[in-house]
Amino acid sequence: MRDVYCYDCRWSYCEDCGPSLASLLMEHARPDAVVVTPVAVQPERSGLVWVRLEVTDVMGFYDDSLGTYVADPDPARRSMHTWWFRAPGAWLVGGTLPPHRLVALYTHLYGEDWRYSRERSKYLILAAEVQVVSAAEEATRPWQEAKYVHVWVEGETFRSAPPTTLGSC
Repeated sequence: MRDVYCYDCRWSYCEDCGPSLASLLMEHARPDAVVVTPVAVQPERSGLVWVRLEVTDVMGFYDDSLGTYVADPDPARRSMHTWWFRAPGAWLVGGTLPPHRLVALYTHLYGEDWRYSRERSKYLILAAEVQVVSAAEEATRPWQEAKYVHVWVEGETFRSAPPTTLGSC
């Protein structure tokens, strides 16, 4: 007997007692559901901009019978992280980072194969919130409390460093 849980609508059922998993997933899949929720829209900026990324993730394990990764539905198993990135301002579209640019942030945090890992376990991103820091908020340097910040370097990568080593950027 296996409990199946839909994170999207917070619904669960016992697999042995209910309808097929495929029909339930199709019934509960919402086409408007998105993982990334832009918070504030700002005008495009040049140079490097500060981005706050708040992610809720959970350790998922591969289930051979379902052919996908599953996670414990217990909210206590979820983790929420706040990461600070210094990303190119040219990446902004409509004042926020579009999903295809978030891939670079996730790749830096979770590794090259975060999306298509063949491992038995990996972190599953349940929700993410992106906020481009305004110039006014930038003056307060809210990232100073973070253990590390992630700064864009030429090419397609970020480097992690303690915020105290960044100087005045």
